[in-house]
Amino acid sequence: MRALCVLLLGGLLGCRQHGDGAEETALRTQFLKDEMTGAGGVGAWEISAQPGVRVGPEWGGTEPSVSGGRFVFAHRWMGQFGSLRLLAGASGDMVLHLRGVVQLNTLRGPSVFHVRAAGFHLDTFSAPPNEEKIEHDVIIDRATIERFRKGPYLYVELEATSSSGERGYMGFSFALQGISWRPVAPP
Repeated sequence: MRALCVLLLGGLLGCRQHGDGAEETALRTQFLKDEMTGAGGVGAWEISAQPGVRVGPEWGGTEPSVSGGRFVFAHRWMGQFGSLRLLAGASGDMVLHLRGVVQLNTLRGPSVFHVRAAGFHLDTFSAPPNEEKIEHDVIIDRATIERFRKGPYLYVELEATSSSGERGYMGFSFALQGISWRPVAPP
């Protein structure tokens, strides 16, 4: 019986929480990032754990593509619409960097993407003709962030249309492979 009590007491003392857990969380996050990056999963890391960025419910889950035991790429699909929640706590202008691909046969005509906050137009960009890859920076100035933020966040919507402005698509329109939200670099 005494051995059982000692074992139970040792287990309880060994399981107590030390500190606020921030160090363990940081170490665990770094380990996962290193593991994903080491396996070629940089894209998966970019779209799953970016500080200050959360994709909305319209986006599909993270889909990795694996070849030979290594990540080839990872992506999250958006239909015609997709939303993003961005942490709006910085004191200066910010840049939203989007990287991904479009399927050339999913939209009626070339892909055009509209970026809005609270219905206010921020930017429009297109996929290059006959090109699937898109990499685009949306620069949002501090005044716009302050004007449209809700609490600590700025909510941004993406909409895919054809070049003629026609709505409607025949599947998924944009596969997000990388995203970041960071201060604009000084000139």
